[in-house]
Amino acid sequence: MPPSPQVLIAGAGPAGLALAAELAGFGVSCQVVDKRTGR
Repeated sequence: MPPSPQVLIAGAGPAGLALAAELAGFGVSCQVVDKRTGR
């Protein structure tokens, strides 16, 4: 089983994706979820 992400980001809009990219740059694992599919 893969390790759990340190941060869960709700929303795959511009702000959510920018936050995910910024966190990844600092080595923080995160998962982005969105209520819509295909994003």
